[in-house]
Amino acid sequence: MIPMNAMDAGWLLLDGPSSPLHVSVLLEFTKAKERRQVSIYDEWRTRYLRHKPCPPFNYVAQMPWSRGYWPHWVQASSFEFSEHIRPVALVSPHDQTADLEALAGWLHGLPLSRSRPLWEVYLIEGLSDHRYAILMKVHHSLIDGVGGMRHLYAALSADPRATAKAPLWAHECPTVTHRPRPTAAAPGARWSSRTWTRLQGLLRDGLSGEVPLPFSASRSCLNQDINPSRQLLSCDLDLATMQHLAKEHGGHLNDSLLLYVSEAMRAHVRHVKLKAAPLKAIMPFSTRCDGDLSSGSQLGFAVAELHNDISRVDQRFKRIIASTRSTKRILGALSHQEQAWLTAGLGGAFLAGQKVPFLRHHAPPFGNLVVSNVQGPDQTLYLNGDQLDRVVPLSVLLDGQALNATGLSYRGRLHLSFVSCPSVLGDTAHLGKAVRRFARGQLKRCGGVQPISL
Repeated sequence: MIPMNAMDAGWLLLDGPSSPLHVSVLLEFTKAKERRQVSIYDEWRTRYLRHKPCPPFNYVAQMPWSRGYWPHWVQASSFEFSEHIRPVALVSPHDQTADLEALAGWLHGLPLSRSRPLWEVYLIEGLSDHRYAILMKVHHSLIDGVGGMRHLYAALSADPRATAKAPLWAHECPTVTHRPRPTAAAPGARWSSRTWTRLQGLLRDGLSGEVPLPFSASRSCLNQDINPSRQLLSCDLDLATMQHLAKEHGGHLNDSLLLYVSEAMRAHVRHVKLKAAPLKAIMPFSTRCDGDLSSGSQLGFAVAELHNDISRVDQRFKRIIASTRSTKRILGALSHQEQAWLTAGLGGAFLAGQKVPFLRHHAPPFGNLVVSNVQGPDQTLYLNGDQLDRVVPLSVLLDGQALNATGLSYRGRLHLSFVSCPSVLGDTAHLGKAVRRFARGQLKRCGGVQPISL
């Protein structure tokens, strides 16, 4: 029996038919020349059938609330390959990108069975030009996005001649024990007094408008209850252009991502013919140490203003940078333990808001949408000699947050995905058009920039 931390238990408690809380990643590969006749599913079944899952891919959730016990994990005694690895094929796709995204969105919306370890892999064949795709789903309680991508990259290789001896679910990765950063706060009452003083300062800055606070956003068309259907829309952006844009204005890559998303939100407001109201984005950030591949979620949450009601791009970007800078200043003043307490408190308040319909429908939302960014590798990666071309993340949706925008960098590109509930937002093609048009304008303005390290 393995104890479950409070955040992971919260993910499982929030999980439901309309909000399956797993994260997915869509990987697109091109087969090596000598492997073009290989069936990927047959190869995997022959090569990996007898590989048993390693932690956390052999964890089964136990939620004995009714018996008064805290949730915990137990290790599965058996592994059935066909329950977790499934073949899918696109048959004569009309538009490969659109059809693949439609399939990925549908698969992403399907729930995971609680009776077995909470992950699945879909091998998608039928693409042109000797290509195939892999969609992997893992429940957020098993691992967060950053930890999941580190697991994934550890199972791939920068050597096109290398052969994966073990699949991702059986890949044993060394973990780094997480140690909190040193803090000068004294234990006991003194620590609590200092923490309370800092949190009072955070609240005071938020009420004065200096720092955006959680649960201070105005309700918008995005803050509605959702159903299980999911829609994926992805855009490939030039990473160097976004870095150059951020450096030019004294910001960071996350600020550029927020600017691109704010442009998409302006397009959505025009599309639904509503008045442009300022939106606030929930920004999850990882609290993992470098090299930490341990299971479970290690996340904190911040709020950033999108300022999508400002038409001038330069003015809007300055306001976005000022918003994130003030948030970083406040969070940076907190110790690691204080950040953990703040995250736990916000998580508890959000959980209550999700479980109590009156609060979910009438209280101010945590934020209007979720925007996150995950850093990936710069070098080309391979799986059994097949080249990884694109990495598209698919994140979670919850009642009250019908849109999630996630950026993931790989090989000089930032793959931005919008995961939405179509019953709330409808067709989101206008979001992609707005982002691509804005990206072309920025690329033309920058005139072919060189990569910048920020």
